[in-house]
Amino acid sequence: MFFAQIESTKAVANVDSIAGVDGIDVLFVGPADLKLSLSTEPAVPSFDAALNNIVTAAKTHDKHAGILICDTKDTATLLNQGFTKIAVDSYMSLLRAGFLAIRPKP
Repeated sequence: MFFAQIESTKAVANVDSIAGVDGIDVLFVGPADLKLSLSTEPAVPSFDAALNNIVTAAKTHDKHAGILICDTKDTATLLNQGFTKIAVDSYMSLLRAGFLAIRPKP
């Protein structure tokens, strides 16, 4: 699967064109990067509106909408919103949590 990362105001503005590219399977949101980009531009959609635009473009072009989450409690909401590929946390934080779980307690 080929993931196109939608992480900037410009990417959201062009998401329909991006979704129309042959070979792209997933429009994937990096929430922290997208929120940062949206916060630096005047008169851009809200984060929630941007997510809706991404999901709509994915559905229109028969693609998947994906997103990275840090809290599994967000899964149901995002699935209901139309996201079909959900990544949970990062490998570094998962490794860190694993190491912390097995370290000797003082």
